Amino acid sequence: MTFWRRHSRILALLSVLLSFGVTATEVTLPVGKYTANADWETTPGGADKPAVLIVHGTMGHKDMELIQQTQALLKENGYDSLAVNLTLNRDNRHGFMPCDVPQTHRHEDAEEEIAAWSEWLKQQGRHQLILLGHSRGGLQVAQYQAKRHDPAVVALALLAPMANRPAATQAKAHARPTDAGKHTKPESPAKPFLHCAEAPQVSQASRESYRRNGHTSLIEVLKAIHVPVDVFVGSEDNSAGVIRLSELAADPALSGIRGHEIDGADHFFRDLYLDDVVETLVSHWQQMNPDENAIHAVMSQQQHAWNRGDIEGFMQGYAKTPELRFASGDQVTYGWQATLDRYKKNYGEGKGKKPMGVLHFELLEMRQPASDFATVFGRWQLNGAGTATPVPHGLFTLFWKKQPDGQWRIIADHTSSGH
Repeated sequence: MTFWRRHSRILALLSVLLSFGVTATEVTLPVGKYTANADWETTPGGADKPAVLIVHGTMGHKDMELIQQTQALLKENGYDSLAVNLTLNRDNRHGFMPCDVPQTHRHEDAEEEIAAWSEWLKQQGRHQLILLGHSRGGLQVAQYQAKRHDPAVVALALLAPMANRPAATQAKAHARPTDAGKHTKPESPAKPFLHCAEAPQVSQASRESYRRNGHTSLIEVLKAIHVPVDVFVGSEDNSAGVIRLSELAADPALSGIRGHEIDGADHFFRDLYLDDVVETLVSHWQQMNPDENAIHAVMSQQQHAWNRGDIEGFMQGYAKTPELRFASGDQVTYGWQATLDRYKKNYGEGKGKKPMGVLHFELLEMRQPASDFATVFGRWQLNGAGTATPVPHGLFTLFWKKQPDGQWRIIADHTSSGH
């Protein structure tokens, strides 16, 4: 490392330490029967960029050095961030999860909490999100996006994520304790649990959940994600459970995943190696297509409006023009007002109307053949909309046009229903 490189690292460290003097705002949120908390760090101009939702590793917390440094570096680069504390079934939890208390939390609980915080960010008007997770948190944010296909999410960043390999290929032990996760057998009251040498109060459901980790390997999870993903590993990270770049490179289906090895970094990217991570991420995020991000945001706003029962809010994603075309089944409706009236007839308030339910979008493909025109192909599903079996679902093809005010709006919608 040259003198100037080392000098720039020292300056970066001083910048990070000075930024720690600006305290983030702690916010709380009811999640199920528990209160969750998170640090909300904002910066001037941050609302114009995607907000970064950060999830810690196994039994960790938002005040860990890695998490705080990440927030400080993101703020330095003009990005707002929300670092969450997963509740782990404890009310308003802070600090590391103790080993000598009841352990009833499950690996998959993170999905609902990530969804709740994603919704919180949308309520703050943030409809472009980046998910960033460390270790188990990296696996959890990837599993969240692969299952939920949150249209607000425009990118993922995974720092030393757990590989979640099938049991047959999973290493039997770690070289040293880390929060990358351990697989143990329930044989004695004082048996280990994750990184705890002794954990006398672990529920069987909790043990089984962490043994399964959601079943699916990170490799398979990444194949179901349709937004850019950056994966970072440290060359000095000896954690057996962490994904290796060779595993990503060996699968042709993951050719679009950007893998980065940070030379000299350990599992927690100590000693300023986190600078390299954030520098690389910011460079990639700045290259993302702003039009694609804007379309993601509009679809997120539509989904958000529908799920709060606001049909007119949902319709704001369509161009307010008589030429708007909406086709479903063998029926075609022309015009914004006529389409709104059709939605209100089918789903609006009044006796006999269908419940609106909870709408989920999955964006499968986005193309932009011209600077002011784009197409989006995807799936929709409507949960809780009556007792229909199977759950209403189908495909959609949307034609988008950039309006004179620079906003993207749908000019044609062809939606089909599955059977």
